[in-house]
Amino acid sequence: MLLGCNGSKKSKFYSYIERNCTFEKSDTSYIDLKDFFQVNYDTMYVFGEYTQLKGVRLILGIQDYESSNALMSKGFLVEDSYNKIILLKDHKVLFDEDMKMPYLYSDGIEVKKEGVFDGEPYTHHAKIFTTSKFMIIREENENGEYYIYRNVLSDGSLMPFETIE
Repeated sequence: MLLGCNGSKKSKFYSYIERNCTFEKSDTSYIDLKDFFQVNYDTMYVFGEYTQLKGVRLILGIQDYESSNALMSKGFLVEDSYNKIILLKDHKVLFDEDMKMPYLYSDGIEVKKEGVFDGEPYTHHAKIFTTSKFMIIREENENGEYYIYRNVLSDGSLMPFETIE
């Protein structure tokens, strides 16, 4: 997973990494997103831009889920360049916010659920993270510094990529 900003307006998440990651002995550091969100959660769902309310309900399995967002046209819930972050504990929503968390949607366990969009069959997507620990690797190219980050299991190994349908 790649995280970078290259001079653009920094997200809260990017700023958090810069403040909390120490790269003194190597180009690798670790963070716990429970500290960033200040929420004790057991599962994080990340929905990409233009996600629909119906898709969030289908994937979460919470049919009475209501977002604090105003719905955009065609029932879209998440706007361009944002991710909807939903944190759950014991299948109860503790946190629900749209955030700029660049490229977070690239990692995690992919979830796909079949639904309908504009009267046609449609596959809704999200990512699940069952651990709050992330490995951050600092890299550099001609445009400046950027970060690669991956979800880490409790034993320190990287979360494998998998898909749930």
